[in-house]
Amino acid sequence: MILHLIPRAGTGTRLALVPVLLLLAAADNLNAFVPVLAVAFVTDAIDGYLARRFRLVSKLEEVVITVLLPEPNADVRTGRAARAICAKVR
Repeated sequence: MILHLIPRAGTGTRLALVPVLLLLAAADNLNAFVPVLAVAFVTDAIDGYLARRFRLVSKLEEVVITVLLPEPNADVRTGRAARAICAKVR
C-alpha cells in the first residue's frame, strides 16, 4: 500500500525545510519565511490526518509510546495512548 509513504514524504519535506527556515530567519527574510513555514504546517496537518485516518504508526512512534506509556492495554492506533500521555503530563 502506497499510503504509508505519504506521511514519510511529509516528514522528509519538513526535515528538509529546517535549514531553509533557519537561513531565512537568520537573514531576517520574513516574506519568504512565512510561506515556507506554512508549507511545513500544511504537510504536518496532512501527515497527521492520514496517520489517524488510516491508523499508520511508525516503529519510532511505537517505541516512544511504549516507553512513555507502558500500559499493556494502550493501543497506539487509537487515540487512547495519546490521551493517556497528555493526562500524565498535566
